[in-house]
Amino acid sequence: QVINATPSLNPTDPSAGPPETPTGLTINVVDGTLVVSWNAVGDTTHYHLHYDDDANNPPFSPAIFATEGASPIATSNPSITLHGLPAGVTMYVAVTALNGPLESPFSAQQNATLPALSTDSDSAPEDNTDSSGDAEADPEHTPLPAL
Repeated sequence: QVINATPSLNPTDPSAGPPETPTGLTINVVDGTLVVSWNAVGDTTHYHLHYDDDANNPPFSPAIFATEGASPIATSNPSITLHGLPAGVTMYVAVTALNGPLESPFSAQQNATLPALSTDSDSAPEDNTDSSGDAEADPEHTPLPAL
């Protein structure tokens, strides 16, 4: 569930200070998406998922955006699936936990790359040339003799 990125109007207890740093960040590639999850943190109103297409973070300022929005993405759950990222690009991810306006330090950064789409060699047209580049006779498609 993606929520509005504005801080909660009813934080759990801002006098307690910022939440602990999220741990256990993992990224799994599933059906062309990045499924990001981490361990839940107590005294948290929501999380910010920060992502970028370069490893020099913070700041997280990607040139490529997920369908869910620009970085950071606010969520109330300790997991989110990122859609719409291009294949072959490595994405770097970290998470912070928030208690109202108070934000934890960044989690350890992880990265993942959506694999490039594979081509099925059976669907490629057959190459009917020999090593000299001349067309070979195809026994199933033998040309008719000239009249």
